[in-house]
Amino acid sequence: MPILVTDEMIPGTVALPHGWGHSGSWQRANAAGGATSNFLASSLAEDVETLSGSTVLNGIPVRIEPAITTKEREEAWESSTVKSL
Repeated sequence: MPILVTDEMIPGTVALPHGWGHSGSWQRANAAGGATSNFLASSLAEDVETLSGSTVLNGIPVRIEPAITTKEREEAWESSTVKSL
């Protein structure tokens, strides 16, 4: 997903809204598009908040790294002297 680096966040944190970017039954969420942190959340019983029964959606470890385009990947492959399957 695209990111925006800003000084409005505490260093070392990210904000990713949940509930969007899915193909569920919510018409408005489906139409809005976007990404969802729900796929990053654990589905293990021990990671469910006891009182509400909801999955814990904060404190999820993430990694941010540059993405490469298909064109960049193809160019890297073409310029590589060692090619593997």
